[in-house]
Amino acid sequence: MFLRRRIEATQEQMRAKLESLLRAHPDWFMDSYVTQRGGRLVLPLKKEHRKNLQGSVLDASASGSTLFFEPSSVSQMRDELQLLHIQEQNEVQRILAELTQCVAEQHPVLKQNKQCLEELDFYFACASLARQQKASPARVEDGRVIHLQRARHPLLPVKTCVPLDFFLGQAPAKVGVVITGPNTGGKTVALKTVGLLCLMAQTGLHVPCDHGVFPVLDQVLCDLGDGQSIAQNLSTFSAHVTRWVEILRRCTPDTLVLCDELGSGTDPQEGMGLATAMLEGLAARGALILATTHYPEIKPFASTTYGFLNASMAFDPVTLSPLYQLELGKSGRSCALLIARRLGLAEDVLRRAAQVCGGDMPAPAPQEAQAAPIALPQ
Repeated sequence: MFLRRRIEATQEQMRAKLESLLRAHPDWFMDSYVTQRGGRLVLPLKKEHRKNLQGSVLDASASGSTLFFEPSSVSQMRDELQLLHIQEQNEVQRILAELTQCVAEQHPVLKQNKQCLEELDFYFACASLARQQKASPARVEDGRVIHLQRARHPLLPVKTCVPLDFFLGQAPAKVGVVITGPNTGGKTVALKTVGLLCLMAQTGLHVPCDHGVFPVLDQVLCDLGDGQSIAQNLSTFSAHVTRWVEILRRCTPDTLVLCDELGSGTDPQEGMGLATAMLEGLAARGALILATTHYPEIKPFASTTYGFLNASMAFDPVTLSPLYQLELGKSGRSCALLIARRLGLAEDVLRRAAQVCGGDMPAPAPQEAQAAPIALPQ
């Protein structure tokens, strides 16, 4: 601080000296103010008065009539100021070196404090997220049971999200759940909700549901999206198959496998066969399975194969609107023609589509009677 006060005092003395010259000899100078050239304080001296002052000319005006002049008395002060700046820099380096040494000596303590702060920051972030999502503590237990009551996708607004009730890993869904139902009905969201909540519970986060029981999983393997890539020479179907190969290679009895639109992207008959074989192959490897599909042939497979359970996304055929509610124990219809009508597809195209399918275009009507949905196990 002493050096910097001396620097400030010297700068004030230099400016005061120049201003006193301006006041004493106003007729010598073109203007009555102090200016700068090259970072140095100078006076705008008239050329004809050059011999009246001792000092250095640092610059001149375009016409040459004005000289930007540094008097000798100020030059001496500037040399002193430069020396003070050098001393200031040396003192700054000395202080920084001393502080660095102090920090180095306390490095183990500072590192421990940093780790504690990071851990506290993580816990506060988890608590903030749980409060924002109105989440509840997750129960992680030995075994294979996933049991969710009023679960919500973590990225959907709490006020508008339709909650999901779901179970897997216990009778009658000891192995897998196959979700069918209408397009845009929420099948993929339901599948992602289960997967995300399992991962949140696995990492110690609270989960956005009223009640959640989760197993200890070694991994969650997914086949989501079409995965089409020109760069990797992958069609929609080949992208799916590439993922299936990896999933079958890596899955274990402690793995949750999520497959969206299983068997899609190829000939329907062969796709159905592959979808069925995939479900059987995953079951043989002991994995927990949650899959969505539009193949009607998969519904009897899920209803007659031990450990599998059908599920459906509810759909209101009167308003042609999805209800986004998962109904366990029921199989659903894709309702493609009804949804296409709701989205505005021309009636003549819809009638022709119905004829090709082997029937008339259905009018909006209540869904055909099905078995009542299975209640969640207690």
